[in-house]
Amino acid sequence: MADEKRNIYLAINGEKYGPVSKKDIKRLYKENKITGTEKYVRAGMSEWRPLPESGILSDKDGLPPLELDPSELWQRRKEESEESSRKIMLGQIIYMIVGVCAVIAFFVWVLNR
Repeated sequence: MADEKRNIYLAINGEKYGPVSKKDIKRLYKENKITGTEKYVRAGMSEWRPLPESGILSDKDGLPPLELDPSELWQRRKEESEESSRKIMLGQIIYMIVGVCAVIAFFVWVLNR
């Protein structure tokens, strides 16, 4: 079975993984563990290429087509990351305000005894 050969390496978020088979790549894509915009390389190739060029993630396999090009996906991930950072920062500010209020309440309590 040619599909079972583990001779493909993936670059995912700057980390290199592999060797994996075509079947592994399809499974990872179906499980949303990869987006389809990663790069791949296999024996005989001189450089990393975009995964969509491999033909592994094609419609004939019943996989949903890629709806975003890599730049749109990168922009979307960046926006999600910024939104997440804002939420974390807001949580930290609220935590600090509650802490300051607790300290003030403590001193008011101590001074009124």
